[in-house]
Amino acid sequence: MANYRSSSGPIGGFTFENLYLEYNQELPFLQIIGSRLRTLRGVHNLFGDITVKAPFEKGIFINYKNYSPLNNKNVDFNYTIIKSGGKDVITN
Repeated sequence: MANYRSSSGPIGGFTFENLYLEYNQELPFLQIIGSRLRTLRGVHNLFGDITVKAPFEKGIFINYKNYSPLNNKNVDFNYTIIKSGGKDVITN
């Protein structure tokens, strides 16, 4: 559990090599949750390729809560969304 009362600095340092996720709920595959105190200083050094198979109806693949993605540095990953049923494929 993060200590939201003091600065945590940036999080990151992840490289995903052909990561495949499959689940049956309407959830973003990536959620960055900061605090209302703005103690999360950024997301840095996040790279790779991610494929997600899930029942996305709302089209929310990445969710930021109490955090601005303008603070991201060196965040460069590709994702492919396969909607459940395999009919729709979305890439970024």
